[in-house]
Amino acid sequence: MKAHGNACRQVPGASNDDQHRSPFPARPRATIARTQQCTRRRASGPAGSPYPVDVFMGGSMVEQLSFEALPEALGIERGIAAVVGSGGKTTTLSTLARLLTSCDQPSQGVVLTTSTHIRPFPSTPLYTGDRVDELAQALRLQSVVCCGTPVEDGKLAAPSLPLDKIAAVAEHVLVEADGSRGLPIKAHAPHEPVIPRHTRSLTVVVGLDGFGGTIAADVHRPERFCALGEARPDDAVTPELVARVLSRELEGGAIPIPAGVTPHVLLTHVETPGDLEDAQRFQASLGREVLAVNYPREALWRIS
Repeated sequence: MKAHGNACRQVPGASNDDQHRSPFPARPRATIARTQQCTRRRASGPAGSPYPVDVFMGGSMVEQLSFEALPEALGIERGIAAVVGSGGKTTTLSTLARLLTSCDQPSQGVVLTTSTHIRPFPSTPLYTGDRVDELAQALRLQSVVCCGTPVEDGKLAAPSLPLDKIAAVAEHVLVEADGSRGLPIKAHAPHEPVIPRHTRSLTVVVGLDGFGGTIAADVHRPERFCALGEARPDDAVTPELVARVLSRELEGGAIPIPAGVTPHVLLTHVETPGDLEDAQRFQASLGREVLAVNYPREALWRIS
């Protein structure tokens, strides 16, 4: 993500023509093992809406949203927003920062940071100090700033400044609150995630590209995942199994939910129509609204 100042620019993908264009590449459907097949019929969207609505036989509705609506769809508002999970947290954070500082959603400044460890964001100014006035000055010069404490291997730990002080000078503080070692699926250990105090929104990211793999190969903390999902390491990762584990984490407190906050679930790497069917299966098993995203093509769906 490239940081920029106050100059207006058009956000890619915002035209009506782009919104009607298929978000999927013209290539064969991914060969992911499926235990169920979904038959869908086409339905009209709401009156005056430029976005199509797909109704899946089985009860779920899939509505394509404007990609620029991602922050609103995730409940991002002024203050601290935590992002946890696997399979696309860093891309999600950088995309949110870009959208929140676009001309359509001008912001007084976005800080990207962590409560655990992250790598610096490419092309984003980095502040490693402990003075609020210096950070405020950095945000006057650049609309997006990464903030953290340098540690080994070029990574950043939590910043020296308390997050509530950062939130006093930045409109949005986007926090990566756990790790997944680059794997698309994960379960949480007792010491994670580290949800900051005063968090006002919580997003749980799941990498759909892990569906169809195996627990041993594609899941971070596979032993914890197996315990929660009543599965074995060589079992296939199915939408239903991932939904079962995530549901138990949310309901059992493994992912702590701040008071007054409704967690949002975001599926990344939705690349084919078959992937969208897997997303519908995941949502049906989870029993709550799910957002699905294709970042390269800037496509966003709400599944409910």
